[in-house]
Amino acid sequence: MKFEIDKKILIIIVIFIIIKRIDIYCIFLISITLHELAHYIFAKIIKANVNYIRLGPLGMSMDVAFIGKQNMIKKIVFYLAGPCSNFFIAFLFRDIYLKVAFLNLAIGIFNLLPIVPLDGGNIVLVILKRIFGVYFGNMIILVFSKCFLFILSFAYAIMLIQIKNIYLLLLIVYLWKLYFIEESKFLLFNRTVKCLKNIEKN
Repeated sequence: MKFEIDKKILIIIVIFIIIKRIDIYCIFLISITLHELAHYIFAKIIKANVNYIRLGPLGMSMDVAFIGKQNMIKKIVFYLAGPCSNFFIAFLFRDIYLKVAFLNLAIGIFNLLPIVPLDGGNIVLVILKRIFGVYFGNMIILVFSKCFLFILSFAYAIMLIQIKNIYLLLLIVYLWKLYFIEESKFLLFNRTVKCLKNIEKN
């Protein structure tokens, strides 16, 4: 298993020190690390392969490969493990430290959005694959994710004058980046499958 650290995290730390919000960023990094730790623990329980863990400016991410035909319920519980850990932390700190409680609540809700590769999107994808198969399941979740992102972006654009929150804008930009990464993976998968079919025909 590889462990990678994105050097851009140092730039973000400096920015948060300058704007005097380093405490928020530290709480965020710790919370998202515990989120991924919950995923990691459950991955070990169901004997899934963890290929790498990466620490980036917006927290940790993990690449997990399910071995063989994993039970659909186990996969769903695996994806729920992260958000549930954040909700548990929010519950523990609700009367102690509101910053920790609110931030973990936000992380938990954010990760349950039905957008790939967030946990919510992956849960929907697992269900769609079971119903429609791998190809159509991926295609449907990508279309759904794009539509949801358009709605979020449009809503933010309408409320921009009232909200004036740069963090929400960065969040939407980050979600679009994640979406395009997943879309490129699907297109690559689709081309690979077509090439293999052509080789078999020849």
